[in-house]
Amino acid sequence: MVRIKWMKGAACLGLTAALLAGQLVTAVPGVVTAQAAEQRSEFFTDGDLGDDAGDDLWSGNWSFADGDNTWSVVGDGGIAYSSYAANNTKSGLGIYFNTEGTVSMYQTIADLPAGSYTITGYAKESNIGNTELAVYTGAYDQMLDEKATVNGQFQKFSFTFTVDQDMTDYKVGFQITSAQGAWVCLDSLSLTERASDEEERAEALAELDSAVTACSNLRESYYRASSWSALQNALTAAETIKEKEDAATEEIRDAADAVKTARNQLKQASLHVEKIENLSSDFIKGVDLSSYVSVTDSGAVFKDWDGNVIGDEAFFNLIKEAGVNYVRVRVWNNPYDSDGNGYGGGNSDLDKAKKIGKLASDAGMKVLIDFHYSDFWADPDRQTAPKEWTDLSVSEKADAVYEYTKDSLQELVDAGVDVGMVQIGNETNHGIAGVMESSEGGWTDICTIFSAGSRAVRKISEDILVAVHFTDPQTPGNYEKISATLNENHVDYDVFASSYYPSMHGSMENLTNVLKQVADTYGKKVMVAETSWAWTKEDGDGYGNSFDASKNYDYSISEQGQANILRDVMQAVANVEDAGIGMFYWEPAWIPASYAYQADGSLNSSIYSENLEKWKECGCGWASEYAKIYDKDHVDQTGGSVIDNQALFDFEGNPLESLNVFKYVNTGCEASYKVLDVVKTISVNASSVEEAKSLMPGTIEGTYNDGSTEQFAVTWDEDALNAISGFNVYQIPGTITYQDEYGVTKTMTTSCTLAVLPDSLLQNGDFEEGEEHWTVTDNGSAGKLELKWNDTPLRGEGAMHFWSSEALDFSIEQTVTVSQNASYAASMQIQGGSGSDSDHIYIEVTNLTTGETAAQNTALAGYTNWQNPNTASVKAYTGNKLRVKVVIQAAASAWGSVDDVFLYKTGNLATPDRKPDDGDSKTDGDSKTDGGSKADDSKKEDSKGDESKVDESKKGSDETKLSESGIAEKTADIEETGSAKTEVKTLASNGVVLKDSSGILSTKTVLTAQKITDSKMIKKVEEEVKKLLSGVKEVVLYELNLNDGTTELHQLDGKVEVSLDLPFTLGENEIVKVYRVDNDQLIECPSQIENGKLVFTTDHFSTYAFVRAEVSQNVQTGVDSGDHTEASGWLLLSMLGLTIVCASLRRKRILK
Repeated sequence: MVRIKWMKGAACLGLTAALLAGQLVTAVPGVVTAQAAEQRSEFFTDGDLGDDAGDDLWSGNWSFADGDNTWSVVGDGGIAYSSYAANNTKSGLGIYFNTEGTVSMYQTIADLPAGSYTITGYAKESNIGNTELAVYTGAYDQMLDEKATVNGQFQKFSFTFTVDQDMTDYKVGFQITSAQGAWVCLDSLSLTERASDEEERAEALAELDSAVTACSNLRESYYRASSWSALQNALTAAETIKEKEDAATEEIRDAADAVKTARNQLKQASLHVEKIENLSSDFIKGVDLSSYVSVTDSGAVFKDWDGNVIGDEAFFNLIKEAGVNYVRVRVWNNPYDSDGNGYGGGNSDLDKAKKIGKLASDAGMKVLIDFHYSDFWADPDRQTAPKEWTDLSVSEKADAVYEYTKDSLQELVDAGVDVGMVQIGNETNHGIAGVMESSEGGWTDICTIFSAGSRAVRKISEDILVAVHFTDPQTPGNYEKISATLNENHVDYDVFASSYYPSMHGSMENLTNVLKQVADTYGKKVMVAETSWAWTKEDGDGYGNSFDASKNYDYSISEQGQANILRDVMQAVANVEDAGIGMFYWEPAWIPASYAYQADGSLNSSIYSENLEKWKECGCGWASEYAKIYDKDHVDQTGGSVIDNQALFDFEGNPLESLNVFKYVNTGCEASYKVLDVVKTISVNASSVEEAKSLMPGTIEGTYNDGSTEQFAVTWDEDALNAISGFNVYQIPGTITYQDEYGVTKTMTTSCTLAVLPDSLLQNGDFEEGEEHWTVTDNGSAGKLELKWNDTPLRGEGAMHFWSSEALDFSIEQTVTVSQNASYAASMQIQGGSGSDSDHIYIEVTNLTTGETAAQNTALAGYTNWQNPNTASVKAYTGNKLRVKVVIQAAASAWGSVDDVFLYKTGNLATPDRKPDDGDSKTDGDSKTDGGSKADDSKKEDSKGDESKVDESKKGSDETKLSESGIAEKTADIEETGSAKTEVKTLASNGVVLKDSSGILSTKTVLTAQKITDSKMIKKVEEEVKKLLSGVKEVVLYELNLNDGTTELHQLDGKVEVSLDLPFTLGENEIVKVYRVDNDQLIECPSQIENGKLVFTTDHFSTYAFVRAEVSQNVQTGVDSGDHTEASGWLLLSMLGLTIVCASLRRKRILK
């Protein structure tokens, strides 16, 4: 028998943070020895999945691929420990599904006594939402009966099983099945003996005592009367159960759950809201209630302030009494399939708009009608034409828009709806009604549609305001450009509306500025059409939420946080002065059909199933499966509300105190107690690791709920600080302690975005100025390439975001002229997903004057799982032109963003006897050139970089030294015959550098170097080496692979040079020897040491091994050494205390 429980969560549209980092190697099955039960109840080893510093996923505790196709499913790097996969711990296990299939992981318990056991853990999955987790015991095919659905937030699972006799070498494992593109996270896995019935009852009583005790010091004056009364009732019932001698365990647990639930549902009596001075009496304080009918049709109920269930009329009166004066309602043309099944998202057709609009009007509120001109969601990523308009020309669509708008608006007016404003399209940054800026007519055609809609509104009434709606106010120049285009095309409108979600759309000061620019320039009214904020991190309906609650923000995730957001957005619009007419809060009533969780946080699977059916039947989720055909690029399954934790009602329909902010902004309001509300996050920029650590502050500002502030001592995470190792952007968690409203000492978290940045020669490498200074080349994305310059940045507000429904093949580049003899390298930050093994994504730096090139490949590793590829260095002299190029060649529907593209100095060079100049350039003359400067000032104001400072970690063989006479001992790697030069192609990966001076490799060739940590494989290699070499101390394996974009390259037509740092520290009288292994033969390779680097030439690429041994031992012979090194060379190396051994072997042979 299996008992299964799930903790909160579900799929969240790919908006949760994704994770993968690390490397994939073949796992060796491990045996975990369990101690006796009286000494240890936990049978899993490393169940915390990487929390401890010494934890190694590949040490043998966990094993993978047990009777399934795990490795083909996850691909290279698809399984790894990562902090991104953690559930309030340091680390978790991340699994990326490169293809659809099943991944297994297990431990083998050496001794498992007879008895009953419980398996628990936490899991979540982002991006797909169609993942199952199952448990097997004893053998791979011996599955427990139940399976668990993995959703978009961490949920606790619990399985039980029994073994009737003592078992040895007993497997306990997990099977995770999902579709391509899934990101699955596991954490805190546990295998323990179940308690006896007596022990379980005692635990339940202790839990009940704890729940009651936690309420003992609560103060009635802090909370709303109805919620306080509910708690008192639960406490009375709990005391009755405690006095009942024969109370069953489940009764006791139910009583404890009731107390916990009542305590969690206590509602604050008041919030602190600062009055907005001189706020106009007709300032719009609106809410979008588009889903209201579908939500109530599903059975959800709303309540008044005393907890009484209320109907439609009472609900709208409650909204009005809270200070709301305007209701926004979206309208879709035909949100149903041919069988009449609704697409979801409220099934927002005209009939529902009439009902909601009439209820709002009867309550004394005006109505904004938001025409999407689509059958489903319209936003910057999609503006799909209604089904009936698909084949219409632009002029025919304009006619259709006019007739549809006029007729619909007339029906609304005739139904008694007090329409005060009409919105022509929704978030129409890139198009409307299927007319897109990427089409031949571009914005001229888009404005034709706007004008048709506007003309229809004017036809019905001159008193109804006409609004146009856009988003991304944080993008520099975005609204300035759009408003100018509207003006040039003579679009007739009254209100320029903006979406503003604080976690995505920049500062409120910027919001005021961009809206004011439109208002002042064109005499338009301006407003915010959508905003929202979370009051809790929890989910309500079992589907998960779009709000990323894992991050630290400058507003708290609470009712007070909602209140502050609402008030501050209104203030930002009011700061535009008379032209700022108001704001709307988006979907404050989109609550669950039914609350899907039990008191302990576990998912009630039956209620979740009921919700799933209601999402399909009533359309009260964000989408139903019936929308898949119409919106195939965005919908693949039925899903619930993704914003139920951003509503202004709780999951049970009780109004939150934050709803009253709409009236409090006119009067102000004081909270019933003062308590710390939020600790501000900070950013620090530095030019070196040492400087970064020195700049971390010892105190940080906290803000109380009344708006007052205080400095608190902060403790920064030592592990995160110690992980700072070079140019990159780091998130450093911090913790402060404070006293809550009851005087109890608590902790609160914050974070520092610590950027260690080079002095970059590139301009706008952080994309804070959009695409300024960059040249974009679409090499074949079938016209489907979509670039945005403000989506998902690593830091700041700018980033180059890419997506295409077709295969991606594009590049961006920038060229600068250097003013100093030096070696230079390039780097970038990139995140994204939905790629494939055949993707070719890299950053490249090329000296256009000499032809020298260095490139570094990378891959899309998941949402916000930033990769930081750095190229090897190239040499450049004063006047040389360096081009930095980012190339994205990826599968259709791949997406991601690029940020912080840098070109920086890694070492100094002396002036050569003959300096390469522009006349020698062998590149095309159309390359864009920008003068070198310190870039990224907007993100790097605090940087204290010195151009002359050299990052020691970047120095290597590229640094040129001067002799006493001042003549360079080494110059650029250029062969000259007249003006002709031989290009040196340089590839790099994980510290391994390849140089091709003979033109053997194509321009698409990519080097991949991975250190191998498979202990079984290393041991096998060591055994083979010891047959040939005595005194072996250490063996280090690397896999070196070449790929030309289509084929793995093993045997080359000629030799290339490979160099790397010595992979270990040599002791006194120790050497390193060189072999290459072909099948079962070890063949010695020639090599040498240059500037502390191991350098060798090869024409073969597979797995290499580096071996450390004692120099005093005799080297055994009897193996074909292939290319033999001169005896004098080996004598010289021996005198230096070094010899080098490389072993190249095929994995199949060595593991045989």
